[in-house]
Amino acid sequence: MLAKCYWKMFTRFDDEPDLRARAARPSLASLLHALERAVETCPKPRDSRTEPILEPHYKIVSIMHKLVQFRFIDPQEAADILQRQRYPIRKGEAVVITDDDSWEKFIFEHVRHLRSLDKSNWQHRFISRSAHLVFDNKQPDYAIAQAAQNQMTIFTKTMVVNAWKTELERAGRHCVYMSKYVKFMVQLLYLTHDKTSMEALAKRVRKKPTEYYHYNEVWTDCCTMYCKLIRRSGHIELNQDELIKSIPPEDFEDMAVALERWVDDPATSHPVYDHLKEALELKKLNANLMKAMPIDDLISDAYATLMLDVGCHLPRPPRQVIAAPPAGAHPLDASLPRQGPMSMSSLVSNLEGASESVQVTVEDVANVKPKPKAPGRREILRRAEVLVNRVHEGKEKDKEKEKEKAGGKSESRRASDVQVLIRRAGKDAGGKREKDGGSAQGQGEESHDGDEHDEGDGEGGYGNGDRESTPGSVHDSADDESDLSDVPDMEEGPPTLFTRWNSASQVGSADAASGDN
Repeated sequence: MLAKCYWKMFTRFDDEPDLRARAARPSLASLLHALERAVETCPKPRDSRTEPILEPHYKIVSIMHKLVQFRFIDPQEAADILQRQRYPIRKGEAVVITDDDSWEKFIFEHVRHLRSLDKSNWQHRFISRSAHLVFDNKQPDYAIAQAAQNQMTIFTKTMVVNAWKTELERAGRHCVYMSKYVKFMVQLLYLTHDKTSMEALAKRVRKKPTEYYHYNEVWTDCCTMYCKLIRRSGHIELNQDELIKSIPPEDFEDMAVALERWVDDPATSHPVYDHLKEALELKKLNANLMKAMPIDDLISDAYATLMLDVGCHLPRPPRQVIAAPPAGAHPLDASLPRQGPMSMSSLVSNLEGASESVQVTVEDVANVKPKPKAPGRREILRRAEVLVNRVHEGKEKDKEKEKEKAGGKSESRRASDVQVLIRRAGKDAGGKREKDGGSAQGQGEESHDGDEHDEGDGEGGYGNGDRESTPGSVHDSADDESDLSDVPDMEEGPPTLFTRWNSASQVGSADAASGDN
């Protein structure tokens, strides 16, 4: 801890405004003595199974490398100091350092030696230091970035960060390390053109915002580099949407519809379309955490590139052409549809005495069409979302069809069982109806025969006219099976149209008879 404090005071000398603090700056000798004293007082492992405490050994290596970079110490002197420590390389033999390249090789070998002593791979700073030794102070290119990425074994292939958090570490220090490692890995992935790993890393970072210091900055770096990777892999140039905005609105609409039909075919594929889907997924993942302008620019440029590469060569749907009305026809017949005698066209055409102002107003409303606007940014973004969502809907329908096919056998069996039950119920109901109809017919015939027998008995005619006859029912169980009431008698029921007309005619005939008399 004393050596760390000396190092902070030694490096912050130029930024210190207080003269007394600047006068109390520790010397280089006192800093080196504190570092070597920390290594000497560090407890040694009891046996070979116990892992050594590597913190002071790593700290002296790290500070020596920084002192050489800042030209505060000679590289040869720094190498001699490290070779007389407890864990030197090459068994402590003398090392000759002639230039910066030999020093970088020496310090890289020393860090790798300390990493080999860490059997559990808990010391994530050793791994990060070895990667920075490969990458820093060099012209960044693909080979150097790939070598540095190979050293960053903290990250797995699925971009999971395995950084061990120590118990005695200061609160929040682990989040600082995580932010540094993610920013460095994002830079390496961009240089190595690894878009797949960048996508996985962005999803990992978005899920755990509490593990990073200054999370918004980390997420902004991830989104920015991911957008650049998508542009680079898809060859999507900037300001492609400006070319689309110059297309006439009618042609833009036809090309958009043709693209949607092209997407419906599962055999179609295009790299720009895949990058468009990735950009829209990144927009959903962002959820307005970062300003969406770079992502929207990427989406609009990708859609414009797809339209220029594919949409221009697709067959467009035929446009609807409205034929001119024939000579002598009403001016509203061409615009208003004929739907019947009560439609708007019939009513307006039949109003011969109406005022001309009303006719002019209706004609203006029918003939004036909204002027199509040039495709703007919002329209392009909307069309891009519609284009990608159509594929998702098609995949969902295919999954539903597969599920239906998988469960088709059981459903067909159930349907067949239901049909058998329905048929049986129909047969039972039909047989019951036949039985009921037969009994009803027999009873009707019996009642009819009874009526004829009664009429035959009355020879006088008028003698039996006052006899009350009981009306017969259709069948005995009619009251149980039907809720309908019997038809009321003409004398007891309410007056109908026929009774009213009959009474009126009788009154009229009586008046005429009295008038004649």
